[in-house]
Amino acid sequence: MIDVGLSPSQLEAIKNLRAILKDICKNKAFYDENRLKKLVKCLNEDGVQYTEFTAFMNTFDVSLSTFKKWGSSEKIEALKVIVKNYCIKRFDLYKSIEENDRLIPQVMIDRGASRRKTEAGKNKIKRLMEEFEAEEAKTLNEFLSEKIAYLDVNHYEQEFQKLKEQLGLKKRFDKNPDLLIKVNNHILIVEAKHIKEAGGAQDKSLLELCNFIGYEEETSDILIHYVAFLDGIYANRFFDSKHQYSERAQEALRNCPNNYFVNTKGLRELVEDLLQEHHQCSENCSE
Repeated sequence: MIDVGLSPSQLEAIKNLRAILKDICKNKAFYDENRLKKLVKCLNEDGVQYTEFTAFMNTFDVSLSTFKKWGSSEKIEALKVIVKNYCIKRFDLYKSIEENDRLIPQVMIDRGASRRKTEAGKNKIKRLMEEFEAEEAKTLNEFLSEKIAYLDVNHYEQEFQKLKEQLGLKKRFDKNPDLLIKVNNHILIVEAKHIKEAGGAQDKSLLELCNFIGYEEETSDILIHYVAFLDGIYANRFFDSKHQYSERAQEALRNCPNNYFVNTKGLRELVEDLLQEHHQCSENCSE
């Protein structure tokens, strides 16, 4: 048995999705709303992100995460187009795939390995924050009300949009950052990357981090810091200033001294410094 790291419930979701699509395609029921509603429900299940159909959705510039944010009627209308094209253009290719076949999920999991490394870096930051007894916030109000807290932007994107509006952030984001961290009156907007070897894709990631910390915000009560977090074996070379973009990162930090480029140790020291800064201020204010 091939171990793809999927749970039985995820495998069941994949099987159900394939069965629904086979039924629609064989009966040419592209516009049958009852069938499409079953498909919508199935697309909410964890595991379907590893299927050939959700990969096909991307050819229509519709990611599964975007699809899940739409209303019911919008989902149905989109599926009428996507499913019809899937049945016409892909079903003959995929109809020989058994409903419980694990090969495609294996390939898609392998392909997403680098993305999971980013998740690993983000989880490392979360564990670090837990060392400081930080609360994981689920709403903007929770986040702002805590002395020290963090918020996963990918899970609570709407809360990040609210923060941008509330603080009047001017930076244009090509994509959302990974995490928000609050320490007293400081907010760290964090982009995390995991790099273990050299290459074009890795250089692109480093350039993205350099650009990320090249902007400063002007706010009154809260200090905003853009923080690039670099994790992985290859990070040592970058922090030793042996990479072509090392000087670019240093230049960005000279121009934007409120921002930071850190590894795990550096982030821990940064949080400690921000906590200590508040402690010293409290002592001085009380004298």
